[in-house]
Amino acid sequence: MALKTSKGVNQHLIDAFVNAFARSWETVWDQLKEARAIVAARHRDASAYDAARTAAGDIYLPATGTALDQMDRTVKITWCSASTKPAHDAIAALKAAMPEVVIVEQAPIQVDLRSSSKKLVDAAAVVGTLGVVLLVVYGLYRAFKG
Repeated sequence: MALKTSKGVNQHLIDAFVNAFARSWETVWDQLKEARAIVAARHRDASAYDAARTAAGDIYLPATGTALDQMDRTVKITWCSASTKPAHDAIAALKAAMPEVVIVEQAPIQVDLRSSSKKLVDAAAVVGTLGVVLLVVYGLYRAFKG
């Protein structure tokens, strides 16, 4: 993941990202467990899901992350966590067990990691530029209108 700027990025922020990933990993398996219960309640074959869940092993393994390899004003973030392949396999197994269910993917989320003061400065620059353009247009209007 490359960030727009390395300013304000520290190990505490990276730890927060890693913890959020770990929590979402656990949530994925909770949701898949609920989906498996629906499949089983309809007497569909859930054995492929069960195999994928077994392959996932301990889903509560802690994720670890490192940051602050600062080069070219970007931050390179790397971390290790459990493989997501078993979750993808479990999803595929549940989709195969109930093909009539339509699955919609969530749109990717864009994260802006700029500090709020930087966002405020950028917004002020945009508003200021717009104000200058409007003044020039108004000045031209007044000059030609007479």
